[in-house]
Amino acid sequence: MARKGDSVMQHRMRTYRKATRGFSIIELLIAIIIIGILVSIAIPIIANRTKQAREARAMQDLEHYASAEERVAIDTAYYVRLFMLNDTVTRDSTQWERDAPNDTIQSYNYNTVGYFENQDRLFLDPQTGELVDGNPVGRGLLDLLQNNETSFNWNGPYVNWQKDSNNYTNTPDDDDGGLPDGIPDDPWGNNYLLFTRVGMVLEPNGDMVQTADFPIGSLSPILTAVPTDVFDRITVLSLGPNGLPGDGAGSNLGTGDDFVRSFGR
Repeated sequence: MARKGDSVMQHRMRTYRKATRGFSIIELLIAIIIIGILVSIAIPIIANRTKQAREARAMQDLEHYASAEERVAIDTAYYVRLFMLNDTVTRDSTQWERDAPNDTIQSYNYNTVGYFENQDRLFLDPQTGELVDGNPVGRGLLDLLQNNETSFNWNGPYVNWQKDSNNYTNTPDDDDGGLPDGIPDDPWGNNYLLFTRVGMVLEPNGDMVQTADFPIGSLSPILTAVPTDVFDRITVLSLGPNGLPGDGAGSNLGTGDDFVRSFGR
């Protein structure tokens, strides 16, 4: 005859074994399915947040650069190529600086060593939208720039960003290790582009072009001879997530997923 104490002990042992047994395969599968559902819900939300953050940054950048260009025009009566916007009044100690005999705007120092081509075309005429030839006597822009940027009314930097980017004017395996292009990049890693009603300033050579191949600088462009004289005012543009004009299927610049900020005349 079983004693009452033995019955209580057996009940406790059964309860303990039941409480400490592992999950069944069905229970594990249910847990995995629930986790999978939660992940499938969370990933699009996170991706959308990232997309929204990049778009917000692009719009903020464009507003920042447009405002900087307008301040430059107030001070000097000209707009400038984008890589000049963060130049200080005096030379700094960045590794991309090059020695020069005069205290000049940094970008001119870059030009003297071939960092950017066409050093005589740093400025944009607000009236015509054309790149200004700074060399002719009577214009004297480069003379002012070389001799004393303060007398040129340069009050930079007008914006701040690091010139060290992933985009190069030449390849990193060249003798100089590759020079960063000095142009601000959008959130998708592409250069911001500068346009006037005449066309686009093609960097690093500083030509004003009426058509261009995209992606810029690619050896195998997807889109060729895309019209760039499509804006009626000075415009800074991001090509958006796809790095191509518009939707990437031959549409115009400034359409589709492009981000645009126009200003001035």
